[in-house]
Amino acid sequence: MKLYYSPGACSLASHIVAREADIAIELEKVDMGSKRTQGGIDFLTINPKGNAGFINSDLHTSYAPLFNPATPGLIRSEKREVLFKSYPLVERSLTHQPWLLGAQFSVADAYLFTVTNWARHVGMDLSRLPAITAFQQRAVGRPHVRAALLAEGLLRD
Repeated sequence: MKLYYSPGACSLASHIVAREADIAIELEKVDMGSKRTQGGIDFLTINPKGNAGFINSDLHTSYAPLFNPATPGLIRSEKREVLFKSYPLVERSLTHQPWLLGAQFSVADAYLFTVTNWARHVGMDLSRLPAITAFQQRAVGRPHVRAALLAEGLLRD
């Protein structure tokens, strides 16, 4: 697995987790100023957002206010709009591969599954995003995902 990183950026967390889990990774440094990898590739062709922490910074933070009943309607509408503008990036990626990083399920997939699972709890219909819907179904089919959902009372066997 290849990890694109910028020293000290959010990618450091993934780097640490990979090492803790004894996952072999190939590191490729990215200059965030020029958006070029150490191999000279335009990083935007690999990651169109051009940054790390997308699920956390764009998706998670947009869902958070939707769980607060005191959040005004205007803010709720704005956050839903942000989500519907953010998800197409993920949709495009999952149209060509089963998981965010390709053929192998990763920590990023577990996080995306968790955050995207919130949609139904806040009244968001993601059915117009078939690749994300299929991703969610694939994830639920994984034994460890099912076990976690069952253990937390989020799924009935």
